[in-house]
Amino acid sequence: MTVQKSCVLAFIIIVLHLISQAETQGRLKLTVLSEDRLQMKWKEVDGNKQGYKVRVKPSEGISEREIILKTNIAKATVVGLSPTQEYTLQILLLNGTREHHYAKRKFILNVLKEQHLEKVSKRKQDKQRVAGTGGENGTRLDFSDPTSNSTEPQQIETKRVKGSERRKSADKMSANKKKQKSSVTANESGRTPQLINTTQALPKNKRKMVPEKGKEERVPEELPATGSRLKCQLSTTADIIILIDGSWSIGRLNFRLVRQFLINLITPFHVAMNGIQIGLTQYSGEPRTEWDLNTYSTTNEVLEAVQKIRYKGGNTYTALALNHVFKHNLKPSAGARPDAAKFLILLTDGKSQDDVNTSAQSLKNAGVEIFAVGVKNADEAELKQIASDPLELHVHNVQEFSLLDSLSGRLAKILCGQIKTKATKARSEHDRPGSGIFLYPTPTNLVISDIRARSFNISWTHGPKKAKKYRVVYYPTKGEKPEEVIVDGTVSSVVLENLHSLTEYQMAVFPIYEGFAGEGLRGIGITSSFPSLNNLTIYDVTHNSMRIKWQPQDGATQYMVLYEQVSSDGTDEGKEVRVDAQYADIEIEGLSANAEYVITAYALYGEETSEPVTAQQATLSRKAPENLHLTEVHHSSVKVNWETASKKVRSHRIIYVTANGNDPKQVEVAGHITNILLTNLTSLTKYVIALLSIYDTGISVPVTITAETSKVPPPSDLKVTEFSGTNLTITWKHAASDVILYKIKWIPLSGGKLKELDVKGNMDTAMLQGLDKNIEYQVSLSALYNDTAKSNAIVLRYNTFSRDPPSNLLIEAKTPTSLQISWDHPSANVQHYKISYVTIKGGHAGETIIPVKRNSVILQPLTSDTVYEVTVTAIYTSGDEASISGEGKTLPFAPPTNLSISEVWYNHFRVTWDKAETQPLGYAVIYQAVSGQAMEVMTGEDADSMVIKNLQNGLEYNVKVLAVYPNGNSTTIEGNATTLYLNVTDLTTYQVQLTTMCAKWQGHPGASAFRITFESMKDGKTQESVLHAGTDKYCFRLLYPNTQYKFTVYTRLQDMEGPAVSVLQSTLPLPTRSAFVSSAVPAAFKACHDIAADLKFIIDGSRFVGGMNFKTLIAFLYDSVNVFNKIGPGGIQVSVNQFGGHMRNEIHFGSFQSKEKLLGAIYDIPYRGADSNTAKDSITSTNLFSKEETMRRGVHKILIVISRGTMLGKIQQTVQQLARKGFFIFVLGVDDADEERIEDIVDTPSSRTVLHVNDFNDLSTIGNQFISSICQTVSTTCPLTNIRGTVVPGINMMEAFGLVDKEHSEVEGVSMDFDIFTSSPSFDIFENAQLTQTTRNIHPTGLPPEYTITLFFRLLPNTPKEPFAIWQIVDEDYQPLVGVVLNYNQQTVNYFNLDVKSQFQGVSFNQAEVKKIFFGSFHKVHLAVSRTNVKLYIDCKKIGEKFINVAGKISTEGFEMLGKLVKTRGASNGSVPFQLQAFAIVCNTSWADMDNCCDLPALRDELTCPPRVHACTCSSAVKGRPGSLGPPGLPGLRGAQGERGESGPQGQEGPVGKAGPRGLEGQPGPPGARGPSIRGPAGPPGEKGEKGDPGQQSNQGLPGPQGPPGAEGIQGPKGTRGLEGAIGPPGLPGPRGPGGITGPSGYPGERGPPGKVGPSGLPGAKGEKGEKGELQSLATVYQLVSQACEDLVQNHMIKFDSILNEFTRNPAPVRIIQGPAGEVGRPGEPGPPGSRGPPGIPGMPGDIGKAGYPGEIGKPGNKGEKGSPGVNAPGSEGPRGTPGPRGEGKRGKQGPQGLPGPPGRPGLPGFPGSIGPPGPMGHCDVSACSTPNPSSESDSESEGELQYLP
Repeated sequence: MTVQKSCVLAFIIIVLHLISQAETQGRLKLTVLSEDRLQMKWKEVDGNKQGYKVRVKPSEGISEREIILKTNIAKATVVGLSPTQEYTLQILLLNGTREHHYAKRKFILNVLKEQHLEKVSKRKQDKQRVAGTGGENGTRLDFSDPTSNSTEPQQIETKRVKGSERRKSADKMSANKKKQKSSVTANESGRTPQLINTTQALPKNKRKMVPEKGKEERVPEELPATGSRLKCQLSTTADIIILIDGSWSIGRLNFRLVRQFLINLITPFHVAMNGIQIGLTQYSGEPRTEWDLNTYSTTNEVLEAVQKIRYKGGNTYTALALNHVFKHNLKPSAGARPDAAKFLILLTDGKSQDDVNTSAQSLKNAGVEIFAVGVKNADEAELKQIASDPLELHVHNVQEFSLLDSLSGRLAKILCGQIKTKATKARSEHDRPGSGIFLYPTPTNLVISDIRARSFNISWTHGPKKAKKYRVVYYPTKGEKPEEVIVDGTVSSVVLENLHSLTEYQMAVFPIYEGFAGEGLRGIGITSSFPSLNNLTIYDVTHNSMRIKWQPQDGATQYMVLYEQVSSDGTDEGKEVRVDAQYADIEIEGLSANAEYVITAYALYGEETSEPVTAQQATLSRKAPENLHLTEVHHSSVKVNWETASKKVRSHRIIYVTANGNDPKQVEVAGHITNILLTNLTSLTKYVIALLSIYDTGISVPVTITAETSKVPPPSDLKVTEFSGTNLTITWKHAASDVILYKIKWIPLSGGKLKELDVKGNMDTAMLQGLDKNIEYQVSLSALYNDTAKSNAIVLRYNTFSRDPPSNLLIEAKTPTSLQISWDHPSANVQHYKISYVTIKGGHAGETIIPVKRNSVILQPLTSDTVYEVTVTAIYTSGDEASISGEGKTLPFAPPTNLSISEVWYNHFRVTWDKAETQPLGYAVIYQAVSGQAMEVMTGEDADSMVIKNLQNGLEYNVKVLAVYPNGNSTTIEGNATTLYLNVTDLTTYQVQLTTMCAKWQGHPGASAFRITFESMKDGKTQESVLHAGTDKYCFRLLYPNTQYKFTVYTRLQDMEGPAVSVLQSTLPLPTRSAFVSSAVPAAFKACHDIAADLKFIIDGSRFVGGMNFKTLIAFLYDSVNVFNKIGPGGIQVSVNQFGGHMRNEIHFGSFQSKEKLLGAIYDIPYRGADSNTAKDSITSTNLFSKEETMRRGVHKILIVISRGTMLGKIQQTVQQLARKGFFIFVLGVDDADEERIEDIVDTPSSRTVLHVNDFNDLSTIGNQFISSICQTVSTTCPLTNIRGTVVPGINMMEAFGLVDKEHSEVEGVSMDFDIFTSSPSFDIFENAQLTQTTRNIHPTGLPPEYTITLFFRLLPNTPKEPFAIWQIVDEDYQPLVGVVLNYNQQTVNYFNLDVKSQFQGVSFNQAEVKKIFFGSFHKVHLAVSRTNVKLYIDCKKIGEKFINVAGKISTEGFEMLGKLVKTRGASNGSVPFQLQAFAIVCNTSWADMDNCCDLPALRDELTCPPRVHACTCSSAVKGRPGSLGPPGLPGLRGAQGERGESGPQGQEGPVGKAGPRGLEGQPGPPGARGPSIRGPAGPPGEKGEKGDPGQQSNQGLPGPQGPPGAEGIQGPKGTRGLEGAIGPPGLPGPRGPGGITGPSGYPGERGPPGKVGPSGLPGAKGEKGEKGELQSLATVYQLVSQACEDLVQNHMIKFDSILNEFTRNPAPVRIIQGPAGEVGRPGEPGPPGSRGPPGIPGMPGDIGKAGYPGEIGKPGNKGEKGSPGVNAPGSEGPRGTPGPRGEGKRGKQGPQGLPGPPGRPGLPGFPGSIGPPGPMGHCDVSACSTPNPSSESDSESEGELQYLP
């Protein structure tokens, strides 16, 4: 019974679950929109609610994240789903903070899609069954064409239906397919709306309402009910295109069913040339026209063609096929008729791989009615995009190919009805009264654009008849009150505003005529959604908060943020935050730690919301402290350090306990504290320390560390401070602050009672009482601590005997560097003596140790003539000290005497002195100028004078001399001397102009040269020059006007230079002129300020002009240049030539970079005033340019000739040569200038290029016209260039890239040959060539609007087959802007550029003639680029023409390149090899027609082409190459003899100078080797010597010999108990204890001692070949240096020993002869270690070291590979070999250097000679005196020679 109850209960639960599932599924409606997109709708819930929450969660085990979104409406769309995964959909109602379950369902996208397709298929089959019995019970389709000429709504069955009701009817029809109500739809092309009326079963005749007549007509039934018997016999014309999908997804078997479908579809129609035409296209990847409309004229022919269609196969590109229909199948050439109705039937089985919307819309706009038929996997949404309206008639879909047969009949009926409807409509409109077919036409081409959330723009095309107004009606499809807008009849667009977002709107445009309104153009548009928030960012995430920011949205009224925690049970209700539009950054607080949150943000626009944007972020866990570590670990304290992990930490808690768990303690500190000192710890104990952070919301996890306290420290520095009577006072330093007791113990070492004393822990001194005298005691001290620990003991020993100092101290001076010290011994127990000494001024100090048995010592080396304080200290065995002090003074060193200075000169003088009484090492001469640095020179010991060189002239020097001894120096003797003065006088300036200035001076009679400097006080720039002796003036050019300069002259005498003599002078300011430019500035001037051009002026400087007129001409030239703002390489460059007797270049191109400096130079041009009649007509254009001048490429070159007429004939040939070089010629004629001569000079004289005035004063009247002409020429034309003898406007690109004869060698990767036919240079461009120039240098203003690209080139066998740009312009990022591309693979020439919208556009030429340029011979290519087309010429023959849009302006910040592969970017790679003869860009499109290809041998016409370069010709107009140099000409006529000059007085002959003084003494040579001593006769045996002095201190004395063993002593008494011993050695290890806790990582140990040298390693791999060595190896250099250092030190020590030995003997004026050697004394006792002596004085330089030994010869290298055999010619000289090894010979010692002889004294100056007779009269060439010299050469003009402007 229980089992039965259980079964019943389970059954009831299952039934209830199924019922709930059914209810849930009934509430939800799911629609699959695409592969990953699902739309869901549900029934709206009445009552109080705040919205819905949609949660789509994948099934378990799937890694996808769930999707959560919120909405206020009863529908939502989810994107990004997997079509094969199972999901759970849950709809929740939101009410406040609560969520209520509403609906739930599981789904799989693919399953939903299959279910939908099955329903559609079943519904269509039901409809077909109903249609088959339509004559009895079914419904019938009405193919009638109801029309109306009024604005009243159309009628159906005499019932007036309003527009809103019609829309409701349409909605009902789409919702209920079984009841087909009426709907009115308008297509976008303006055709009359079609009325589809579905009524009850009618007789075999349909009714049709004719509004004009108000009555019914009977329409005969033409179409049978069944498809098999359907015959569409129409007399109208129609063009039907069938487009079938032939992709791989169809399959060959299904393609047969497609052919059968086409046969059934086509059979009912009567095909005829004047009736219905049918064409067919099959598509996949590429569309293929099977036959055109006019191919077949009968139905049978078409059906037969259908049977022969071959299956194509491929991908599905439907948009490409639609474009093919539009561009090819609907052309008149394909049979399309303009008056025939156009229909397209598309059959496809899948989704297109390209966008079909644009292509379908183009066909609809052209009036094509499109039917879309889908099979199986066809995308229904895409079919609706393609098909025409109404979609119910034009969209058909079947599930299988086998169902196509059932569709063919129905589709044929609909198609036949539509053909008839269009024909009826066309006839009715044709029959209307009035002019034309359309009496009241409808606008067409309704386009919806600029779609936004609240508005969109609609536009249309006007009908053939002009409307008075347009009435635009629009309303939401879901039903609201219609609104309308009235616009004028001239308007064709309107913006519909105040719409709802994401809403579908119906709209209609009605034309309103006079008294009548036309049919409306209808359409449907959907507003967009409000944009979602951009840049939603979550940052500053903590454990309980996070910040959220986003980019503000225009128009938003508020922002709403929803956040909820992601939990597995879904219990988190979430929260909502709303902020005003001014906030875009908020903080969310009160979150849970370590939790995941979903953030959803909306922008609110009133009552509407934007699309949501969602992000997910997890909060942080509560962070524990970081970087926990210990410092200051002591016996009772440890300092704990850490770093705080978060600012929100409220406090830190530290818990510490011993390792065995005893005595746990804790302390808490504030959150900002990062360390604490733990005190009152136990020594030698291990502690575990835990640290955790406390937050407001909880506590972090702890972090731990272990610490072990150290051992208690002992006291230190135990010492005796006083011993008095029987009391001993001791002191020590404290061990630590927590010592509670010090324990003191002492005991006699000879035996006695141990005594103890305890002292408080704060004491550091104690008195031990009751000690006996003359007994040694041992004292120990230890510390006791709070934790009962005891430190180690420290011990000292002390003897209580007396401690007296030495007595009777005696100090005697023996030498300048030593003192003799002696004293008497004190009482016993002295261990040794310490002797210390120091100067009383606290300088030189020393110390030495003397053994106790000695009581005297010699202190050396000391400082001479210095008082020393000497202290002798007795050091007792107990360590105590007692001392006695005294003073003594060393003897002084003997100085030199009688200083004198002679032979004073400009840079040297001689110093002489008497030698010192004692022999020094040498003498030091110190000399110093009054304000200079002291210099010192050393001499030898025998020197008594020396010459001081390299002095400055005219300065007073102080000279000191002192004697240098081994241990010090003597006092100095002083003197003063002044060198002779060397300078110029009377320095002044003259001829000061705007840009020039001269200076003169009175030179020095003995000067050999003058150095002059010229410094600008404005910018500090300096010019310098050296002038020869005798020059007394100099001129500087190219100066700045109104600028102060400093002119400085230095006098030189041989290698000496005197002091500076300077003068300050300012150049003249620019004149204040009123320029000829009037107040009404011409328009041309505005474009003239910043132009770039090279202006060359040729001005008349002949004597016919006159000085005043020349000043007026210069003023005109000044005002002309003053107009231009930019002077220099980026603007205007000016050159001025003055023509008189000859052409003189006054100003060069590029000489000036500033306008101010250039104007000053123009104003300073002097008037030459020569006779132009003496000039010969031999001036060439090369005479007009100096070597320093630089003319720019790609800029306008303009020549301006200003003349009175006398020189025009002289320079005619020169001007014509310049014109052929590309100069624009302007002539300004003055007074009697010959107009015929001017016309000969100017090829095309005009009012712009030739100006004439009566006199020079009238030049200012034509200034405006003159400057305007130049500016107009520069701004409106291209620069001129000479292309193979023809001057044309354009740019020679060969010159721009340096591909010319004189410059190509500097271009990497380029070589030059000469063409064998034309002898023209041809340039080979290799793969490594990098031909790149900046665009600004070639085309500073960009490309002209029209131009011709000319290329004469040849492709080579190694030219790559890949496409390459033979020329292109790229921007600064190397993105192409314009260029010419050659494509070998496609055999095409391509041109590309960017249009005015910066869109890339290009044209390609692939004609047969194009292919020949890829065959490897030279060809000339012209590309004539105009505003609208591009023409290609090959070998001067037009090949083709292509149309383009207007080009935009290019960037001039990029680069121009030659020969770059298209696939590469940048300037350093991708170069292509080819040959180039010519390349130019001409600024017109007619150059290709003018060029006759004379440089192509095959096309050359000798009659019309100019002769070749080396061809013979009889024409005198053609110049040949220059001939060889002719023989020298005859000498010219002798010039006129100059006038005889005045005779000068003859000078007397001076006497012969005396011989000069002795030359300067040379530097002392290196000391020679020590000479041999003279051995005297043997003396008598000497007496036994006294005990020797103690030896010098050393680190440790040698051990003495071992003494004999002593006698055995008696046994001593029993010793007393000793003091407490030190801690003994560690005991044996105890048993293993329990495992302790893991301790912290130890500190790194100290570095261990270096290990032993390991065994030799295996030989390494062979090294790479080294670089070529220097002349001598580094090892040899080291060897030489080491050997030299050893010899130097050895020689120096030998000398130093000899000096010391000499000074230890008694001083004597003569050398003592050494006596015979005495007996060898007994060895003295080893002395105590001596103290380190003071540093010795620097020694004299030693001998030059021996040369090093040569290095070993290197091992021979590996044998090289066998070389290739050489040619039969001597090879080039090989590289110089490395030097061989140096010889083995040793260099001998250098001999002493001899003293140079003294220089002779200068002779006395001679008397002036007598005045000589006058010389012949001189002749001055004025032109040679005034040549401007920018390099600041000397100008020897005299004053008044040149005429300057005031």
